Amino acid sequence: MRVRQNCKINVGLKVLNKRTDGYHNLISVFVPISLYDTLTFRLTPKEIKVKTKGILQEKNIVYQTAKFIQQEYNVNKGMKIHIYKKIPIEAGLGGGSANAAMTIKMCNKLWGLNLSFEEMIKIAEKIGSDVPFFVRNELAIVSGRGEIIEDLKSAIKIFALLIKPEFGLQTKEVFSHLHQKDENNKIEDVILGFKENNLKKITDYMQNDLEKGISYDSAKKEVILRIKKDLIDVGAINSSMSGSGSCVYGIFENSKESRKAKKILIKKGYSRRNLFIVNSIG
Repeated sequence: MRVRQNCKINVGLKVLNKRTDGYHNLISVFVPISLYDTLTFRLTPKEIKVKTKGILQEKNIVYQTAKFIQQEYNVNKGMKIHIYKKIPIEAGLGGGSANAAMTIKMCNKLWGLNLSFEEMIKIAEKIGSDVPFFVRNELAIVSGRGEIIEDLKSAIKIFALLIKPEFGLQTKEVFSHLHQKDENNKIEDVILGFKENNLKKITDYMQNDLEKGISYDSAKKEVILRIKKDLIDVGAINSSMSGSGSCVYGIFENSKESRKAKKILIKKGYSRRNLFIVNSIG
């Protein structure tokens, strides 16, 4: 069975405090977007196999998810999973978490487990912080370490241009270098902007505290800041890093403007393979 799985961007992200378990409490608006990976799932007699470029099977969150479910529910069947990547890795787009969520759904379906939505969410919470969001896969306010999800109703359509630098960023490393909160982060106004269908309010106040976490590497920080500026220079209303990076996006009035911006940036020397035109979905 062949399926598509989309990723997300964070429109506004505020880090609240560090928890006793080592994670950080945060609050962010998670926006599902149209950039996706394609996955194929096929039943096997027993063994679980995951094939994708650049990631060892045992370290792949998709393999770990399928193996966990197989052992947890004593499943006597296996699964062969092939992942065709379009979503960049180490980008702050949640591609791995998204594919883990799809794996939960497909294992449930193909192995005939009859798990409820709540049971799938509980599995997702054990796999990773962003996985529960992708089981739902709708616009949401996400808080805690990612396990608290509140539906966010909005008629706003987000049009964005994503730029992935040549380097990635490790989530743990970014968080480990985050030493101060920003009291000026107005995430509440971003949320209000979505509720009021007010794009100006959203873009005026969107801010990502995790950008401070890359200050340990001045060269990478300089690249992130330059990309943000370049996006605004070609017409973005505002720009931001998504999640823990390294992907940066600019929000535009419409898809025509984002496509025009992409053409200009290619002429300026940006690689076509690192540029992604997306819109919000769901």
